[in-house]
Formats: sequence, C-alpha cells, structure tokens
Amino acid sequence: NEINSSILCDNVTIESIKDANLTFKSDMMPTHYQILDINGKVVENKLIQSNVIDIKPLAKGIFFFKANYNNGISSVVKFVKD
Repeated sequence: NEINSSILCDNVTIESIKDANLTFKSDMMPTHYQILDINGKVVENKLIQSNVIDIKPLAKGIFFFKANYNNGISSVVKFVKD
C-alpha cells in the first residue's frame, strides 16, 4: 500500500520574529522542535508548548527551525535572528 505523502506532510511557516520570540504557523501542531545552526548542529531540542518559541538565548545568525510530528514527518524552515 502506498501512503499519500500530501496527507502526512505539513508545511510550517514562520509568522514573525520579534522581541526575541519566533512565532510559527502549522496545520498540525508538532510534538517537538529543534533549532539547528547554519552548520546543522542542534542548538535547541524541546517539546512544543505553544506556537511561540523564545529565541533570546540564540546568537545572531542563520538558523533552521525543524518541527517534528507524531507521524514521523518533519518540516524545516530557515530563519535569521538579527
């Protein structure tokens, strides 16, 4: 049996980055997230409590926000912290 990946995949988008908070939007709520630096190193790995993530501890730079879902699918989006 083939599984329709369009049902399992979800696109996460960054709605805003302000006041050291990253706000994301997703059709399904991810279970946890990872923030990776430009080299792919995981700098944060936490359970998701809400769609607002505190990025105050991060240095300025380019990062990737990876949302992970119960079904094993993940979605990644790039963001820049100024």
